[in-house]
Amino acid sequence: MSIFSQLLSEYMKQKKIQTYRLAQYCGYDRGNMYKIINGKRNPPGKEFVEKVAGYMHLTPLEKTKLYEAYQISIVGYDIYYRRKAVLEFLTEVDAGRELDFALQPIRAEQGFEMEDKTFMLLEGRHAVRSALMYMTADETHQSEGHIRMLLQPETDFLASILAMCSNSGIQTRVDHIFCLDDTNKATGKDKNYNLTCLKNILPLYHYNYEYQTWYYYGYIPGQNQMFALFPYMVLTSGYACILTADLKKGYLTKEPEMLKMLSEIFENCHSHASRFGSLADSANHAAEQMAFLSATFSERSTGYSLQMEPCFMPVLTKEILQKYVRKDLPGREIFLVQL
Repeated sequence: MSIFSQLLSEYMKQKKIQTYRLAQYCGYDRGNMYKIINGKRNPPGKEFVEKVAGYMHLTPLEKTKLYEAYQISIVGYDIYYRRKAVLEFLTEVDAGRELDFALQPIRAEQGFEMEDKTFMLLEGRHAVRSALMYMTADETHQSEGHIRMLLQPETDFLASILAMCSNSGIQTRVDHIFCLDDTNKATGKDKNYNLTCLKNILPLYHYNYEYQTWYYYGYIPGQNQMFALFPYMVLTSGYACILTADLKKGYLTKEPEMLKMLSEIFENCHSHASRFGSLADSANHAAEQMAFLSATFSERSTGYSLQMEPCFMPVLTKEILQKYVRKDLPGREIFLVQL
């Protein structure tokens, strides 16, 4: 049985609906109605679903669930929820949204001390958060600050730290590499992972950083935390911090040889990642992005868009169109039919 037929059968049983009466109301053959109820045939269209919902006097919530089940039965579970996630992203994303806490300028000396140590073990989320805020605040006060991150943007953890350290008045360069899920899986309970990452990335472009992003497809470290040993890394000019996938443990160091080795690892990852996005802060930059976008289309074709002008269109007879539409117009005959 399909998800639509299961839900329809459930509603019919709850409301004691007879198949014959329902088919008669919908103007549908009883045999075909049985096939729909048993999941052997999909509903013929949205109007049919509307009639079924009307006859059974479904509540708005029940009607919404039935219509959703219909769409899933037509396009499939994964495709439906992937499209739904995209729609929610386009209608709900707010790149300039306010964070849930008051943003205060953070100084490097606030709330964190390494004393004379060259390294420090981090235990717990508070220690990890404090270390990253310390590193970020310290780097944003450097004249040529540069932060490099190999970190997943699936939570607001990263955005909150960068937001709180963005008030130094100095534009710091931030290079961010992250992994995108290549399975394209989406369910009703789980959000689309890639769109969740994108939602959390967009606000970072609004802060006082030269924020650049790169991505690669593959294994998401956080999906298997038990066997992921320090998959995340944050580097500044003076510190390096490697982190577990759950962001509960870490290792902070300012030892030069360790910084050099981790920097080489980051640059190697950077060389294998693809550019995700960047701000078009100049006309040349915008032209470069448009050129890149146009290069992604492998095929080109001619198309037409018609806008009806009520004072003019009614007087265009077939004879006038045949006479004045260019003879060498691509797809001319189809174009004339549409006109």
